Amino acid sequence: MAPQSSDDIYSFVGRRIREERKARGMTLEEVASRAMMNTSFLHYIERNKKRPSLGMVKRIADALGLTVRDLLSGEPATKPRDIPVLRRITELVREAPPKRRAAILKVVQTLAKPD
Repeated sequence: MAPQSSDDIYSFVGRRIREERKARGMTLEEVASRAMMNTSFLHYIERNKKRPSLGMVKRIADALGLTVRDLLSGEPATKPRDIPVLRRITELVREAPPKRRAAILKVVQTLAKPD
């Protein structure tokens, strides 16, 4: 069912952001950093305590690797766990000691850069 009021819309947007962030195994800090916003502000958006501008929604969608359309469609986008190599990377990261996770991220970021 489509949101009816502006409160419903902002609640829906916050819920979708949180769903997609969690589906990707991303923290608030990761998404906020990629979206160039304060972590607490993103937290408030997810919980419908603050209202994001359309520009902020676009930055958050980009940070999640989604289009605004995908984010707002209400349909789950392709989840990392649905892609075998991403599922394995996620497993390795989860199994790694916390201090090694940052190193793993740096390696993946380096390898993911275009040549």
